[in-house]
Amino acid sequence: MRTPSVSSVPKPASPEHRSDWEGSSFDDAASDTFQPMSSEAAKAWRSRQPRGIVWILLGYQALAVLLVSGVLWVAALIGLTSRFGDSSLAASFAYGGMAIVLPAALMAVGLQGRMTRRLSTTPTGSLLGFAIWEGFKLLASVGLLVAAPRLVSDLSWFALLAGLLVALKVNWLVVALIKSRQQRVV
Repeated sequence: MRTPSVSSVPKPASPEHRSDWEGSSFDDAASDTFQPMSSEAAKAWRSRQPRGIVWILLGYQALAVLLVSGVLWVAALIGLTSRFGDSSLAASFAYGGMAIVLPAALMAVGLQGRMTRRLSTTPTGSLLGFAIWEGFKLLASVGLLVAAPRLVSDLSWFALLAGLLVALKVNWLVVALIKSRQQRVV
């Protein structure tokens, strides 16, 4: 069997692409100048980081799901959603959103727990703790979605998926709002 020959020496980049890499953080010369932070610099960096951002994001997720569910429920009371009955759209939407929010909240609690703190003494342990809780979150979300037809009467799959999407996408809006607020302050 014949294998193609491969040169072990990398080819230099063309001149038009070379300028993009010079001075970047991927440059070999730049990686040799890494300096670890002093304890004072690390403390100052930590003080600039927002505290409890996970809980803020989870709160906004739950708020968005509950607000839209409330609007759907009021629309059902008025009679705008007569096709699906009294409040099945609102219940389906709320269930879909909470299938994302509740497992994420359990993951946030778990990441702050004793087992994860013990694991996080090394970078590999931190990654393992995160992977364990992320797996738990995914399994819990899938389990809630599988149980949806049994738990929600007159389930509307469209409303359930809309609730999922609202819960998943509201994070981008909240992060954008936080960034714009930080830019206005500076």
